[in-house]
Amino acid sequence: MRLAFKSKDKSYHVLKKHQTRKLDRLNQPVTISDIVVRQSDKGRGEFQYKNPYRHMKFPTLKRMRDMVALVADIATEYHLQNHFSHDENGQRSLKEGHENEVTRLLFHEAAFYTPSPLTKKDFDKLLTAIERMASSLPENLYLLLSSFPVAINENHYVNQVVHVQCGAVPKLTIFTKITPSGFDPLFPNMKCIHYSSEKRKPVQDDLAMSVLPDNENTPVIDYSCTLKCQTSGGAEFFSVIEICKDHFFKEGYKSLNKQIDLMTEPRANELIPRQLLHTITSNWIDFVDDSMLTNKIVRADPIKGYDFGNHIPLVSLSAAFRAKVLQTSLEYQEVYKKMNLIMDSEVISIVNPPFGPPLTLFFYEAHQLSVLPADFLSRVDQHNERVIQQYSYQNCLLFNYPSAIIKEEKKEKGIKLTVKRVG
Repeated sequence: MRLAFKSKDKSYHVLKKHQTRKLDRLNQPVTISDIVVRQSDKGRGEFQYKNPYRHMKFPTLKRMRDMVALVADIATEYHLQNHFSHDENGQRSLKEGHENEVTRLLFHEAAFYTPSPLTKKDFDKLLTAIERMASSLPENLYLLLSSFPVAINENHYVNQVVHVQCGAVPKLTIFTKITPSGFDPLFPNMKCIHYSSEKRKPVQDDLAMSVLPDNENTPVIDYSCTLKCQTSGGAEFFSVIEICKDHFFKEGYKSLNKQIDLMTEPRANELIPRQLLHTITSNWIDFVDDSMLTNKIVRADPIKGYDFGNHIPLVSLSAAFRAKVLQTSLEYQEVYKKMNLIMDSEVISIVNPPFGPPLTLFFYEAHQLSVLPADFLSRVDQHNERVIQQYSYQNCLLFNYPSAIIKEEKKEKGIKLTVKRVG
């Protein structure tokens, strides 16, 4: 005997309301505060640049890790001052209403270039050290570490970026520049792999096997430039990060389109966020109108600059923050004695840092994320509407007829669900 289900059933509307609230939570407005690190001397790390600590007493991997830790400590203090409070026992927690406020530390392309490419083994060690460090940093703090040359054999290397979502269980995503540029640093007797879709697969498999440690929280190799981020408040958004010349070839658009295609397949049942953050990490490149996914595109570039949002003068930040930065600097100067941190009215400058040339930290006003471009947004909204309707029908039937077998009948206009009583 078949039982007809009426959409007016109260449980259906309760379930639909629950899913709608879930989608609303997913799309809570997210705000990003960027801190941009800009190197001097063309911003190419230690490629053709001799840092004073570049000798056996200070191994390269340790110096790179300490360089990341130093600026991450400064970013952490800035993040804590703005978005966290402390109880009487010194325990920190996000301030109410700040659950979707993100602080992001950005490096431009080639900031971590070495005199010769890192081996896959050394890159793996560095990732493990970064992951361990990130696990002690607060949630809603992101690091964009750009970029590292990684050898895949004796004659070829790749240009890789590491994106870190910090917190107790950090998430690291590693992705690769697809299109080498004539302006890229050139290593003797080596070529940078051109990652056309035809040539990419065999190399990425080899690289992935070498850099993926053996636990579920380890870095994920990603040859797309689109990742999905989540805040402590449950909001989600797409982050599209193009590496220099990839912007010219619309790799961000292609990557996002592929991601949306996968997430909106007929059998896909995951709700999709509507917000987008588009970033370019480069050394150097101009904007290309046809490649821009939003008018709020962010660019970290040692020559072209940041180009979005208003710079915050250092003097306007709290005295407590500036004092903490000085304290942090003194701790690192115990090891790196030639290092000098300078705070003027505008920026923080670090001379003789652990790795690379002198650098400057710029702080920028927070900006709210954009929504997806119209062509993506319509597909996402249609998909979410279908998922909510289908979820509500299916679970309502299971709730009302727990001992029934559900049969789906696809129609041109939506999905008709019927049940057949058993027993």
